[in-house]
Amino acid sequence: MITWRFLALLAQVVRGKRMPNPIDTHLGKKIREARILRGMSQSDVAQGLGMSFQQVQKYESGANRIAAGRLYEVSVLLNFPVEHFYAGFGDKIGASEQPLEPRAAQAARDLSRIRNPGKRDMIVSLIQEILRDQECTPHQQVQAMAN
Repeated sequence: MITWRFLALLAQVVRGKRMPNPIDTHLGKKIREARILRGMSQSDVAQGLGMSFQQVQKYESGANRIAAGRLYEVSVLLNFPVEHFYAGFGDKIGASEQPLEPRAAQAARDLSRIRNPGKRDMIVSLIQEILRDQECTPHQQVQAMAN
C-alpha cells in the first residue's frame, strides 16, 4: 500500500530537499491565522519575538520547524493557548486546509470588537440564515419567502 509518507519521501528524493512535515505546515497555518486575527504583520510578530520577519515567514509556510519553547512564546504574544495551534490536526491528516481569507479574518476581528453580545448574536444568526438559504433550492427559497 502506498502511503502519504512514502509519496512525501519520494518527492524529497526527486527534488533533493526536505518537504515540510504535515504538523509543521499545520502549525504554520494556525500561526498565520492567529496573527491575522490579532491584526499583526509578520514584522510585528518578528519584533515581538526578537527575530527576522523572514523567520516568521518560514514558520508560517512550514519550511522551518518551530520549537516547543518558541511556540509557547508565539502563543503568549498572540494571546492564544498553545493547544489552539494543534487544534484540528489529528482529524485532518492528509486533508487540505483552506487558509483563512483576509476578509474573513477582518470580519472575525470586527465581530470580536462589538461589545453588545445581543448584537453579536444577531450578526451570527444572520450569517447562519444566509448559509441555510444557500443550501436551499430556488423553489424552497420561494416557498420560504411566501410564508
